[in-house]
Amino acid sequence: MASVLVGTLTYIGLKFEEKVKDYQILESDIEESAQIYMEVNELDLKYKENVKIKTSKLVEEGILKNMTVNDEECSGYVIITKKLKGFSYDAFIKCENYTTLDYE
Repeated sequence: MASVLVGTLTYIGLKFEEKVKDYQILESDIEESAQIYMEVNELDLKYKENVKIKTSKLVEEGILKNMTVNDEECSGYVIITKKLKGFSYDAFIKCENYTTLDYE
């Protein structure tokens, strides 16, 4: 009985991962685009300070190709935070069938 439950949960988990893979790729692309945006625009942030950049700005400037996943148009933003060494980039997207956890 336990092995059936474990097998079922594993199957469900793998299906979920497969379903959200393309959205996670878009989130990674947004984070990489934000790094380029920071370099090009030479944004200067103080320690723990952050800035929110809409993905439409990244697309408009030609840094991010598009905000489409499987013919589904998405919107989003990235939060860039100054750390002790470097920056952190956290992408958030909202699509018809997927929304990043903690999307505002």
